[in-house]
Amino acid sequence: ITVAGAMLGSYIFSLTLIVNATGKFYLSLSSDNIILGLSLSAAIGTISGIWPAYIASRLDPVEAIRMN
Repeated sequence: ITVAGAMLGSYIFSLTLIVNATGKFYLSLSSDNIILGLSLSAAIGTISGIWPAYIASRLDPVEAIRMN
C-alpha cells in the first residue's frame, strides 16, 4: 500500500508539472503542502494501527479466539 501511495503521489506531481507547462493557469504544490500531507498520513496510519492493537490487548486471549 505504501508503494501504491508513493506511485500515486509521483503521478500527481508529474501531472502538476505537465499542467503548469501546457496550461494557461498555474498549479502550486509547495513543500509545505507535501509536509502537511505526509504528516497527516503518518498520524492517521499510526492511530489506525495503535487503536485496534490497544483494544485487542485488553481482550482475554481465549475469548478473542472464540469470537473469530
